[in-house]
Amino acid sequence: MTLQKILIVDDAPADRLMLSRCLRARQPDIEIVQLERAEEATAYLREHTVDCMFLDIHLPGFSGIEFLAGLRQAGLMPCAVVAMTGSGSDRVAVDALKAGAHDYLPKGRVNEVSLWDAVAYAMSRYQLQRETRQRELQLEELNQELERKDRIKTQFVANASHELRTPVAAITGLIGLMQRTEMLDEQRKLMTSMKSCCDTLLLVVDDLIDLTKIESGALELHNRPFRLGQVFEQVLETVQILAQDKGLELKCSIDSSVPGWVHGDPSRLRQILYNLVGNAIKFTPTGAVTMRVAALPDGLLRFEVQDTGIGISEAAIKRLFEPHFQTGSLDHRAKGSGLGLAIVRSLVQRMGGQVGVDSQPGEGSTFWFEMPLARAAEGQEEDVQAAQGPEHERGFRLLVAEDNPIAARVLALQLQHLGHEVTVVSDGRRAVELASSGKFQAVIMDCQMPELDGFEATRRLRQDYSLEQLPIIALTANALLGESSRCQAAGMNDYLVKPAPVADLQRLLEHWVAR
Repeated sequence: MTLQKILIVDDAPADRLMLSRCLRARQPDIEIVQLERAEEATAYLREHTVDCMFLDIHLPGFSGIEFLAGLRQAGLMPCAVVAMTGSGSDRVAVDALKAGAHDYLPKGRVNEVSLWDAVAYAMSRYQLQRETRQRELQLEELNQELERKDRIKTQFVANASHELRTPVAAITGLIGLMQRTEMLDEQRKLMTSMKSCCDTLLLVVDDLIDLTKIESGALELHNRPFRLGQVFEQVLETVQILAQDKGLELKCSIDSSVPGWVHGDPSRLRQILYNLVGNAIKFTPTGAVTMRVAALPDGLLRFEVQDTGIGISEAAIKRLFEPHFQTGSLDHRAKGSGLGLAIVRSLVQRMGGQVGVDSQPGEGSTFWFEMPLARAAEGQEEDVQAAQGPEHERGFRLLVAEDNPIAARVLALQLQHLGHEVTVVSDGRRAVELASSGKFQAVIMDCQMPELDGFEATRRLRQDYSLEQLPIIALTANALLGESSRCQAAGMNDYLVKPAPVADLQRLLEHWVAR
């Protein structure tokens, strides 16, 4: 080992001389700098680089322990350090090592061999610490970069969700308005097909958002009693057009052992079934797709989606539930995002179940999942039409803040159809001005608007109006986790994600305005 420069910090001239002789006995050309006080060493190290420092612990004024502690607190240990003292106390040695020294050597045991052994050990520890610190910094930089990319991805998903949901919400609303008019049978079928396409697009958007939630560990469940048959009906209604276009037969079977009402998250169950049935339709050229459920002896419910499609190879089954995995079907039309099955697995596991598939190439597939859905007391069916008729007896004076002109017009027509008096503004600043007039009983507030967004507009209104005095309902295209809390923190009474069924909006209005 060859050193260029060594610093000796010791107030005893005899000790400095002894150290210098031992060091030069092995390496005559080594540069040795001798100082008496810690203050001098601090100033020297600011301007010069040394390989190793011998530091007397018992220095006058600023002690060696305090000197090391100061260097360590500053996050900078400029060289290897061998602490030295004449006492030979183990306690002093421990204090020196805790303060940042790399080795300890009593002055009474100094000779050429022990001195250079201490230098070698201190240098190796110092080098190891530097490498470890460098790796920690690299890992910290990598973690910061990953967090930055994750924020970018989350923001992208939020923006994509907003940009997709806003026009789809308008299209869905327009379809609903058209379906109330007199139409030919062929026109009504076209409207139904358009509605099915919109529902499919929204489910893809939800898959993207859910994948983001799953990766961040923020997936939420909203458990409540629901009718299992209604979930089956909603899934079949959504995929009916897809099956008809391919000439496939859709079948549904609910075993008599299955309770009519269960307790769980109906929207997540519907999402799981839609993904499985949608995949079955996609990979089935001819024949049928069957959705069934039966009760198992251990209290679980077993759901199956069976098809007469192309089947799946054993090699593909092993990777089938991975994100973005494609089976490589020869049918170029059977392509998608590759997210559905990965989300299915995550949702089923999150709901306390397990998922699997049985398949043979050319003979079709059966996807199944088992999960605990406890029997629930029979509840009240959701009456979607109850709040949609023009004969609604109670109308409110509403202010709608929405910057998308088509979405604003559709929402206004829907609310007017319910008997409400509606005024529309296109930015948050104008919303604050009009809402402050006291003319309106509630505000329906888009969150992303020019001039002033919905959050800031709500905060300004809350300076003068309480939740009871002026209900504000957020209507946003952002479905990411945290949006509800953000709306609540801004002072909004409630929150709906576009495209929200007008019945849901009506129920919130009835709830908040009637208080």
